[in-house]
Amino acid sequence: MGNRILMIAILINLSLRCFGQGYMNYDYLFSSSFKDQEGNKHGSGNLQKISGRYTIPVSKRLNERNQPTAWGMLLSTSYGIMDNVGEAQALNPDRILNVGLTASHLRPLSERWSLLASLGCGIYASPDEVRWQSLLVNGAFIFAYRLHENLSIGVGGGVTNSYGVPIIIPMLYLTWRTNWRYKVSIDMVDALKVQVATQIASKIQLELNALEMDGMAAVMRMDGKDKIYSSAMITSDLIASYRVFGKASFYAGIGGVWMRSSFITDRTLKSFFKTLSERKNMDEYIFAPSFRASVGFRYGF
Repeated sequence: MGNRILMIAILINLSLRCFGQGYMNYDYLFSSSFKDQEGNKHGSGNLQKISGRYTIPVSKRLNERNQPTAWGMLLSTSYGIMDNVGEAQALNPDRILNVGLTASHLRPLSERWSLLASLGCGIYASPDEVRWQSLLVNGAFIFAYRLHENLSIGVGGGVTNSYGVPIIIPMLYLTWRTNWRYKVSIDMVDALKVQVATQIASKIQLELNALEMDGMAAVMRMDGKDKIYSSAMITSDLIASYRVFGKASFYAGIGGVWMRSSFITDRTLKSFFKTLSERKNMDEYIFAPSFRASVGFRYGF
């Protein structure tokens, strides 16, 4: 048994060295009150979340301007465990499983313009309610313009069948990075993230995630209808990472969850447009701010 575990560890290490980058993360969001839009309390709850992501480069070639044309695969997964009390238990699932596989493509169109495209599918459901309807297709296409070596902006669209029929949602794209002593990065690709990092020792890095958006979703069957449960969160945290070898590091962080929403709507195109125009009149609940702690392992970042 010990030899088998050692062999698995060696294979994982070799695969990480040969391919792209990835991480495994555990989050604990401390319990907080669960309130409606008028501020009335409907119970409370916490959240434990185990998530991971692994990117595998498939191919890459450079043109005469040293611009890459690349293909890649992304495997992402997250598993949420909610311990809610009161009405919060009835209005939120106990477990959420999100797992997806996405193919991505980068292609230069000119000296400054590039096309970024992705297409994938995944399971978004409670683990005990996985059905064909839980399989959601997601994609995106972005036309990005490089303003500076470290700054790119763009526009495009996201494709999803979360509301039954495929729809295209407008998307904005922004990446900005610096190489100063304090490395600043702003990414608005699939979600917004603002980070400042600095090296305080040869193997220790300190990071401040000033603002990060994340979320989970699930297709649910309620009252004989397919519905979409979605939870979005806005967090900040301070992370210390320790590099154990090469590009591999362990990290731990502590911070706050400033907003964690809970929202259920019918899985119809009509409901999608209703959420855009009448959001204030719909049943949306929010967990009060709470503390957050996390630990994890990452490679290649």
